[in-house]
Amino acid sequence: MHWIDALSHDLLEELARALTDSRVCFVLAYRPPQLARLEAPRLEAMPNFTKIELHELNQAEAESAIRAKLAQLYPARGGALPSGLVDKLMARSQGNPFYLEELLNYVRDRGLDPADLNKIELPDSLHTLILSRIDQLSEREKTTLRVASIVGRLFRVEWLTGYYPELGGMNRVQSDLEQLAGLDITPLDTPEPELAYLFKHIVTHEVTYESLPFATRAKLHEQLAAYLERQIAAGALTEASLLDMLVYHYERSDNPAKQRAYLKKAGQAALDVSALNSARDYFSRLLELTPEDDPERSALALKLADSIMDDFPAARAAIDQAQAAAKTDADRASAQVYLGELVMGLGNYAEGQAIIAEAVHMARASDDSRTLCLALYALGDVNWYLGELEDAKVALDESLSLARALGDLDAELSALNRMGLVALSQSDLAEAERLLREVHTRAVAAGYRLLILRALNNLGWTAGERKDYAMAKEYYQQRLALSREMGWQSAIALVLGNLAGVDIELGQLAAARAGLHEGLALAQQSGQPYLVVGVVNNFGFLFHAEGQTERALALFGLVRNQPSWTSDFQRQMDRTLAEWALDPSVVEAGLKAGEALDWDETVKELLAG
Repeated sequence: MHWIDALSHDLLEELARALTDSRVCFVLAYRPPQLARLEAPRLEAMPNFTKIELHELNQAEAESAIRAKLAQLYPARGGALPSGLVDKLMARSQGNPFYLEELLNYVRDRGLDPADLNKIELPDSLHTLILSRIDQLSEREKTTLRVASIVGRLFRVEWLTGYYPELGGMNRVQSDLEQLAGLDITPLDTPEPELAYLFKHIVTHEVTYESLPFATRAKLHEQLAAYLERQIAAGALTEASLLDMLVYHYERSDNPAKQRAYLKKAGQAALDVSALNSARDYFSRLLELTPEDDPERSALALKLADSIMDDFPAARAAIDQAQAAAKTDADRASAQVYLGELVMGLGNYAEGQAIIAEAVHMARASDDSRTLCLALYALGDVNWYLGELEDAKVALDESLSLARALGDLDAELSALNRMGLVALSQSDLAEAERLLREVHTRAVAAGYRLLILRALNNLGWTAGERKDYAMAKEYYQQRLALSREMGWQSAIALVLGNLAGVDIELGQLAAARAGLHEGLALAQQSGQPYLVVGVVNNFGFLFHAEGQTERALALFGLVRNQPSWTSDFQRQMDRTLAEWALDPSVVEAGLKAGEALDWDETVKELLAG
């Protein structure tokens, strides 16, 4: 798994975390990671991880391995070991079991007896050894092996004959592969009808592939990708299932137009299912290939920003790219919307509102309905955060009308979701629930995971407002499971804070404390002050439930003076304090004491406590 893709790596991590208390063991085989995103020991840092390093074989182990291989290659010998054989092979292989095996294959390929080993010069490296073995093959077998190496370690015979007809028909190619299998190079992996073979060892595949000149590799990768496109056009294969493969092969070709086309398709497909790490990877590579003066560059930079809104410096850099590349008023307005939303994420709501209002003005001037729809949604969003609910409704109503006229389901459901929150803030629980259920149902049908997340969170909030805490917990747990599956750290932080609030109401204080600790750590990592403020605020509710009311009031006094404090947080605090029915002088003194606390030190104490 040292080349595991980003989404699979995230999924593995979440499965391992979710199954910590289950009787499940994950066995992972990998060399030292070669990809930058794998170098941080995410899995190795988990408390239930055990690392077993596989070292070179010792003398006794090597002798056992050599006996087994000799029994396979030379059954007539009866397992006898020629004198000095183990020492000579160990001196050359340094205990690498694959190297040992290939050395014996090398001897067998030349028709020699192991006892004659002192009569030949053994290759001085594993790379040279494998090349030497390949050199002993017939020209047809060499060509078949090299053509197969373009596909990958595992390859279907049908693909070889399809993309490189010069190899001959299926029967002829299969005969070559069976010969190679007999030499322990490409054993059969899948029998007919989907006949497939694989390189027995990844190193054999690497050496074969690297033996091809760069120009030949590029040509063959493009031929294979073009063959797959023809299969898609004929209906034999689906583009969705092959996007990653088409990106892989075209990126190794000399066809930049196809490289960009498939990176864009793969990036959008990843965004559509909220596979944000994969989307970021695709759009980053796409931007590197996109000329500075390309009219699409601004929109592509915003696609990159879409995938990295959790990473504020990187998102700001992508937005800056979009602004620099903007060619039209619509481009400039879209970039302005993203900038406003980024500023909001940092808790600067008034500044974000001013930026987004300017974006709306620019979008109207551009006469681009899609951009105006996006800008109006953002304006409704920031107005809701600021408690300007009527203004939020006006902006969202217009955004919704435009989305429906455009047939943009994503934009339509986003507007409905935010309108549900406006209704919730106005205490119209029936309308809020109606809107949010519609969003959830339609988002599930469309597979829009980001909107499913938002709807689940807001349905949980609505259930909590109705004091149906069991239902609220169910919604939040569904959101938490999906957030973990997506590997979206800020979404996990948000829902852990909300889930802790429900656990407090249910009297499950230990669970609430555990959730708040994890949520606060993730919120800190996300760099989003709004999330940190929300989790710290929920610690106040926990302290009150634990009988530490003075400490709870002090926390409230601290958080309400943070820049990311919102009108909704304030409404929640006012209602909570009214329910606690404390003496006003006690409340005032507690809040005042909180104003003197140091924010960073308090967060550190909460994380340590």
